[in-house]
Amino acid sequence: MGLFTAYVVLDPPPLDTIERIQMLSLGTPAPFSKKYFNFPFLRETQHLRLDLDELTHIVEGNGTDLYKHPGLPKTVFKLQTWPGTTEVLKDGQMLAYLNHKDPEKTYVPKFGSLFSYNNPEYGKKFFGVAMEELGRNLQDMRWGLDDHRYLQLCQTLLFYHQHGILYGDVKPDNFGLDRSGRFVKGFDFDASLLLLPGEKPREISTVRPYRAPELLFGLRYGQEIDVFGLGCMIYELYVGEKLIEWNGPQSSEADDDRDNLAHLHVILERFQRFPKDPYIYTSSFWKYFEHDPIKNSFKLKELGPGVSIQRGYFVDILKRRFLEDGVPEHIGNDFIDLLTKMLELNPKKRISALGAVEHPFFDHFQTNEAAKKSQPEPARKKMKVKHEHPKAKK
Repeated sequence: MGLFTAYVVLDPPPLDTIERIQMLSLGTPAPFSKKYFNFPFLRETQHLRLDLDELTHIVEGNGTDLYKHPGLPKTVFKLQTWPGTTEVLKDGQMLAYLNHKDPEKTYVPKFGSLFSYNNPEYGKKFFGVAMEELGRNLQDMRWGLDDHRYLQLCQTLLFYHQHGILYGDVKPDNFGLDRSGRFVKGFDFDASLLLLPGEKPREISTVRPYRAPELLFGLRYGQEIDVFGLGCMIYELYVGEKLIEWNGPQSSEADDDRDNLAHLHVILERFQRFPKDPYIYTSSFWKYFEHDPIKNSFKLKELGPGVSIQRGYFVDILKRRFLEDGVPEHIGNDFIDLLTKMLELNPKKRISALGAVEHPFFDHFQTNEAAKKSQPEPARKKMKVKHEHPKAKK
């Protein structure tokens, strides 16, 4: 494969480092040079030579692929494979930043290096990241209600939020278990943003089943979209089916009006309501709603042909599952309350990641010794420390 120029994590970054990472996270084109990577917590190391023929291709992505090397059994290489893509560059920057903030590597995979290599096919310099290989991701997993890893998911999201990160792509595929199977870590920070005070986030597109309603209307958004996505994910891990899904034709476009209408029909069915505020004030509202003169209210427009949605109020579905699993009523009620607050349709009223971590539902399982031993550090009490954004420090 040729010559690698690698960087490793060292010391705490200064404030201007945050701005440089933000510039990269916005997708600003930047040449790969020491000018952009001369951070105090990144140091250029010796050149490393690896042969492409020695790497085994394991996962094909959209402009990025994953590889393994036989001499490095605990490491995975994420390589840029198309020219012009910035995902690997941003992923490496975010991972390096979070590794510095998480010295125990409780919430993120261990960062190995961010490097460049000459791609012979395109004759250009591409990027790569070497990092810890995790076990299986959470896709298609089913957890009991007493699984301690629900709390770990909330703690992981809280860790990202406390350090100014909007994760942006919460879904089971992007969270994995460590090699012991006990701890949950997030990975794949391609869609993540480092939010600076006063900055307006760029346009973002999350995967449909975990997309918050404010994204359907073009509203200004923040870390609240991560909480909504995690609420959808926790529901799926327990129930075994997606909360938001429908059958029928779907567009490949990220913001297709027909898909948005179907998405809203599923939300109305699952939650049995849709609030006027803050959506009625957007220009997109009347794309999907129409005035009902009889009831003097608004209603969703009819679905297109060939589209069918899932039926059932999510609370009723959970209660039926509680009966099947023999869940005590007071524990089930607290779980419903947690998800109701995480899935609040008005983002201004939605619970924060900190509120989720501190929710009484998790108190039911704090006496379980196995769960205690499995919980990552810092523990819940330590996570309650108010975070001050690095930009705000004097």
